[in-house]
Amino acid sequence: MYQKPNKTEYKKGTNRPDAVFQNNGVDLAVWKNTRRTEEGELEVFYKATLNGTYEDKEGRTRYTKGILVDEIPSAIEALTKAYEKYQPIIEPPVKEGGLEKKV
Repeated sequence: MYQKPNKTEYKKGTNRPDAVFQNNGVDLAVWKNTRRTEEGELEVFYKATLNGTYEDKEGRTRYTKGILVDEIPSAIEALTKAYEKYQPIIEPPVKEGGLEKKV
């Protein structure tokens, strides 16, 4: 289900997703972003986009902004896999006795 982003699927000069999860006509891309906090520190965060996919007459993959109702279970599975992969990364550290510890 998880696939590394394919360079040819994204236009040259555009950002590429950090990860892509594909499942039965559903394409979930996870994008790594950064922003500056009020303290001036660089903060990393992730966003996800969900699209429907299909092949056109020439066999090229095409993307739609929506999915079919019967593709909802596939979307849930893709979202769950992405969440399982990224939740440990985005979980904030818990301070314990002055030391930072991941839970």
